[in-house]
Amino acid sequence: MRQSVIARRLIAVLLSAALGGTIALSAPVASASAASDTDLATLQAKVVYLQGKGDLSGRDAAIAAISKQSAWQGKLWKGFVGDWTRVLAGMKMNTSVPSGLPSKNHAFVVLGSALTSSGKVSAKLERRLKLALKAAQTYPHSTLLVSGGAPRNGKTEAAVMKAWLLDHGVDKDRIITETKSSSTVGNARYSMEILADRGGFTSYTVVTDSSHIRRSSVLFLAAKLRVEENRGKAWSMKPVANLVFPDLATAGQKPLSASSAAYAASNVAGVFGLTAKYKALAAGPSPSVTLSSIRVTEPTDLSYGLGEKLNLAGFVVTAGYSDGSTRVVTDDVTLSGFSSAKIATGTVTVTYSEGSRTKEVSFDYQVGKAASSAKITLGAAKAKLLKTKLSVQVKIAAGPVKPTGKISLYLDGKLARTVTLKKEAAGVAKFTFVFSKTGSRQFTVKYSGDAQTTAVSGKAVKVTVTK
Repeated sequence: MRQSVIARRLIAVLLSAALGGTIALSAPVASASAASDTDLATLQAKVVYLQGKGDLSGRDAAIAAISKQSAWQGKLWKGFVGDWTRVLAGMKMNTSVPSGLPSKNHAFVVLGSALTSSGKVSAKLERRLKLALKAAQTYPHSTLLVSGGAPRNGKTEAAVMKAWLLDHGVDKDRIITETKSSSTVGNARYSMEILADRGGFTSYTVVTDSSHIRRSSVLFLAAKLRVEENRGKAWSMKPVANLVFPDLATAGQKPLSASSAAYAASNVAGVFGLTAKYKALAAGPSPSVTLSSIRVTEPTDLSYGLGEKLNLAGFVVTAGYSDGSTRVVTDDVTLSGFSSAKIATGTVTVTYSEGSRTKEVSFDYQVGKAASSAKITLGAAKAKLLKTKLSVQVKIAAGPVKPTGKISLYLDGKLARTVTLKKEAAGVAKFTFVFSKTGSRQFTVKYSGDAQTTAVSGKAVKVTVTK
């Protein structure tokens, strides 16, 4: 959709600010980043503005302040910015109708584009409609919502799109029109309102161009949250994949640029009706707050056997900032230095970067012998006296390590066989027994361990011997 004049002016302001000085990570008390007690709308505007700037500390502080006023809304906003952040990082583009979409209660939302001066379908709009037609044919129980106002020659984009789809065989009962929007912001707001009002929909797929889908996706996520807040209850609507015309070959392959992220944020503000508050934040001072430290809560388990994987249970990383604020960044750190290939003490280095600043801390761990287990497997649970040749297998397992210790196999508590494992045996020893005594006979096993594996005893296994 066409970008509004307000949005274009806003992006110019943002670019000017970015060129004129450092874009800060967050701001101190009384600045844009401060999440002091204030009205909910102002806090929401701060979340949107700081997300667009990449000020994650300030954003999270504002969400925390929202949570103090409403735990429910705080949870919604936290989930929203998490989804938003993932879209900013990258996105898979589906240039053909994806498989596995819901077979019912699903809507394809087709975003409009400017009509010709005579009010007809433009080439850009037609390529989206062709994708929508294929989607309708692939999923015959889906609904098509065509979104776009901006009339030309007395015809709205949505009306012209509907006519095109009808001409190409789509049943009129499958088509919903949204005719009020004049921008992507409106596409998102009004389309999600319509889907919510109609009820019954649980998923949607946006159909547009690859250069447009990431911003559109964020705005539709925002519009869903707006519906939930306005109605005071959660809405089980979710986006599923996308369907795009590949007008930009590299779309989705790397994070959005700072200017694109800021522009998307200004649009998000529009979805929530927060444009005035957003512009006030953008025009205000933005003192720099920087990453100053990271603190690690070590994993609960710091002792490993040979070949074991790093266990991060209990591991938490907290970033500290120059304004005294903190936030948990565990999911965003890089870990290096762990190896359990040999018995030794090692060090894991934890690295976290934000902007131009990088901080590192470390913790030690110990690698010891691989933990062993022993299992006896019998060829049968019953045997005949002096006739049956019963196969008995002992398996010593020690993860990726091949055990080389001694196996001692006992029958009714008395040592019956011993063997020293070789690496090529892969921990397996096989024996054959013929019984000269009837009754319930019991096998047990002990493994001595070796330089790399621990000693262990296996669980007893019984066989019944009859005449």
